[in-house]
Amino acid sequence: MKRFTAITRLFIMCILTLVLLLTSTVTASDQYTTFNDGTVKFDYPSWKPFPGEAVAQMKRQTGAELQKYKRYILDLQMFISPKEEAAFFISKTRADNPPAAQDLFTERQNVHREALKAGYLTKVNTLEILKSSAGSMVVEDVDRNDGQRARTVKIVVSSFIYEVTLAVSQKSNYEKFRPYLDHAVDTFKRVK
Repeated sequence: MKRFTAITRLFIMCILTLVLLLTSTVTASDQYTTFNDGTVKFDYPSWKPFPGEAVAQMKRQTGAELQKYKRYILDLQMFISPKEEAAFFISKTRADNPPAAQDLFTERQNVHREALKAGYLTKVNTLEILKSSAGSMVVEDVDRNDGQRARTVKIVVSSFIYEVTLAVSQKSNYEKFRPYLDHAVDTFKRVK
């Protein structure tokens, strides 16, 4: 009976060790989740979602701001990195008159000019239009007055504007987390 108990314990320890090894090993597929709404798909970091009330509040605020452009937010997802050093946002907006990339670029130029004047932003690192297989993208990268840095990529597909944003709480962490946004952009594809 003692031998059976020892063998059983050894077997259980081996199984537990195997489970720990398998669950602690992070692969690229564990790091990302796929967004697919039937129009586009891309990978984004598998971080924990923001609390529902925070997302609802942000959706209300964003929706109110977008009304002046005759745009309507359909989806907003917000995620936070494990140590809460970075956040990743995904939004899908419907536009009555979908803007061209140049129109979005000009719009963002005006918003940045006002935000710099008001002191909300301290620096615009990048504002440009890039070409991709999915279409033209407006890329903006800004430093905020609270020490944060954010990079946003917007792309118009049909009557929708998709936006992915990486925001870091400390500018010094930007390069550490930027690959997550780059991966999302690199995997962005039209589904239909």
